[in-house]
Amino acid sequence: MTDDVVAGRVSGMDMLAGYLYREDVDVDAAVTMASPLLVSACGRYRMVTRPEFSTIRQTGRRDHQLLYVNAGTATFWKHDQPHTIAAGSAVVYLPGEPQRYEYRSADGTEVYWAHFSGSETALLLDGLAGTDAGTGLGTGLRTGAEVNAGVDEGTDSGASESMAAGTATGTAAGIVDAGTATGIVDAGTNPEYAQLFNRMIGELQLRRPAFEELVAADLRRLLLLMRRHIAESTDSDGARRRIPPEIQDAVTYFHRHFADDISIEEYARMQGVSVGWFIRGFREAIGMPPLQYVTAIRMGEAKMLLESTDYPIGDIAAMVGYDNALYFSRLFRARFGRPPSQWRRAGSL
Repeated sequence: MTDDVVAGRVSGMDMLAGYLYREDVDVDAAVTMASPLLVSACGRYRMVTRPEFSTIRQTGRRDHQLLYVNAGTATFWKHDQPHTIAAGSAVVYLPGEPQRYEYRSADGTEVYWAHFSGSETALLLDGLAGTDAGTGLGTGLRTGAEVNAGVDEGTDSGASESMAAGTATGTAAGIVDAGTATGIVDAGTNPEYAQLFNRMIGELQLRRPAFEELVAADLRRLLLLMRRHIAESTDSDGARRRIPPEIQDAVTYFHRHFADDISIEEYARMQGVSVGWFIRGFREAIGMPPLQYVTAIRMGEAKMLLESTDYPIGDIAAMVGYDNALYFSRLFRARFGRPPSQWRRAGSL
């Protein structure tokens, strides 16, 4: 089934794709930019027995293209230079940018891809495609007739686009670090990426009501998750700043159990880490010590309860983890500048 969903079946490859056909409308750049985000095609190529699959588009495309290496390695050309990149890397080609890439079965290549355009692309691609992510030589989409004619991913093409099997040419000798070329980044190996790609493919194939909006929402989440990975990997000084898993677990635990009697020392012991390491790591990752973070959660919940319910202040104090209503009131006043009773009266005016 998977080989039959794209025009131009290629033997020795597991291919899956979905397309947004627009045979009755010739979508130009102006119409495209009127849409925040429009996904015209999405798919997955997995090399099985075919030795090589190559794509060359000398004048590029009129839309943006995202390719994500989900397994193995693949080679992409940027500025006439080959870059062999590993799983977890993403490549962005801008409108009008020459495209060339090749996959090999010996490398165990699996690549997801999507074609898209719209007025949100500059913002969404910030940090993924370089400084000119939202610009290019055009943003018009192909019409359905052009897609059917074969001017798309994985089909035969004219003089400006060719795909051929054969001996590799210009392949980089070794795997390069993602990010050494504009538009090639380390996007991480998040299993949600494949889930989002597969969901977009399914929506484009089935074309159920509201599928265009749902596909756009999935691509938007995909790009934002990639940007988050990049942002958390390094800061402007190149220092690691991703939140350690132990701290992420602590944040989740505190939000779920803020009303319990939480002991930071006991929590650290249960996690098998020293109290000093935990407090220091939490402060570095979140910006405040863990106990202060728990207090902030409690005060926020108390503020919401004061504004939206008529529970007595003593009950609210107990709901957010304080047996002593007077102590709760002192903490509340220190944080918000007035005691709970005054805060409630002010909110009712």
